[in-house]
Amino acid sequence: MIAVIQRLLEGDRQIVSQFTSAREFWTSFFADKANWSSQQLAEVLGGQQFSYERIFDHDRPFAKETMPFTCLGTLYDEVNGWEDNRDLAINVAKAFLTSTVSIEVRAYAVEAIKLYDLDDYDDQLREAVRRRYGR
Repeated sequence: MIAVIQRLLEGDRQIVSQFTSAREFWTSFFADKANWSSQQLAEVLGGQQFSYERIFDHDRPFAKETMPFTCLGTLYDEVNGWEDNRDLAINVAKAFLTSTVSIEVRAYAVEAIKLYDLDDYDDQLREAVRRRYGR
């Protein structure tokens, strides 16, 4: 997230537009997936990485870093938390860890899971994070 912070500190206005586009991307992605399992989500999530990278002008390292944060962030509301999206968010988190997204995206997914405390809600997710990444 250092790259995000640096770009914001430098006054990069393009990042706001890119993050808005990322939210639209994920909102569209989730339109018909509210009841999908983590396995179903994992099957399609990997195929979204290239499309997601286009939002960031194919700045692959930056896109890889932001992908899980914007994905989960789209499901989260700062005032109301997860509301009705908690089960979906947990399934998405599990999907990131088992999908064909790059290893970098999976590593950043762990950071996003921890940031949003998703592993506090699900023992299986907590164990997967600990087992895969020693955290």
